[in-house]
Amino acid sequence: MKQSYIVDEIHHRWRLDKFLVEQKLAAFSRSALQHSIERGEVTVNGKHVTKHHFLNSGDRIEMNIPDKVQKSDVTNIRPQVVPILFEDEEILVINKPMGVLVHPTEHSNEWTIVSFLLEYHPSIQQVGEDQQRPGIVHRLDRDVSGVMIVAKTSQAFMALKEQFQQRMVKKEYRAIVHGVPTQIEGVIELKIARSTTQDGKMAARPETAEGRAAKTIYSVLRSTERYAELSVHIETGRTHQIRAHLAAIDHPIVGDSLYTSKRYAKKRYDRLFLHAYRLTIIHPKTRKLMTFEAPIPELFTSFIEA
Repeated sequence: MKQSYIVDEIHHRWRLDKFLVEQKLAAFSRSALQHSIERGEVTVNGKHVTKHHFLNSGDRIEMNIPDKVQKSDVTNIRPQVVPILFEDEEILVINKPMGVLVHPTEHSNEWTIVSFLLEYHPSIQQVGEDQQRPGIVHRLDRDVSGVMIVAKTSQAFMALKEQFQQRMVKKEYRAIVHGVPTQIEGVIELKIARSTTQDGKMAARPETAEGRAAKTIYSVLRSTERYAELSVHIETGRTHQIRAHLAAIDHPIVGDSLYTSKRYAKKRYDRLFLHAYRLTIIHPKTRKLMTFEAPIPELFTSFIEA
């Protein structure tokens, strides 16, 4: 489908990518829009331009939107409720449901946590550095559930962003893994880099290899002959860090089809058994230390006790 816009006087001399972000195309982040421009899917007055092109009032912009991002089955994935764990004027803390994306992606137009935020607190649209991710200071993978904090004001956004960047935020996860680690407690410090063999997957590599430094600390809480429930703390927040690190020591997370080795891939499970259990931050306004917990899903207990 082709989407068309006529540039008004208000947007005269705006950059093309910024203008498109302003149109609030739910399926596209700013980076995705920039890639669309680079691929020639956007024209100005019938001509292909760069993402840095400056617009003039009266310009006609046309954008080809692939069918795959027009179609969505929102009603099938939208949860009945997003549990709120805490809220004040500065922050909102939720228990993110499993199976829900945090924000729209280039290939999806489904209902997300951002959709919930815009419905629940519309003014959050102006918070942050990316209108496609308003208020978002950290993310959880689609299939990970648990505690997640959102900034409701620009001041809170900057304060929380700094805490995450400075590794001041304390994060604890609960995971159920295949097998039982030989050590009750352990530290994994393999670097994290994008996989060279599979898109969307990360790889854990030795400290001498290329990649970003990452540190995961785990302890065994309880175990059976085949599975173990772990408490996991991360001191860095790399993409898929916990999943890649635990798979690297041959204890992949139960239900993780992306990182599970062949010997564990025979059975299908009800979910990815990874849950963000506890988050500790310094409140952006009061400066008090605050800890939030998302209850452990009942399925974790029933699975490990079965």
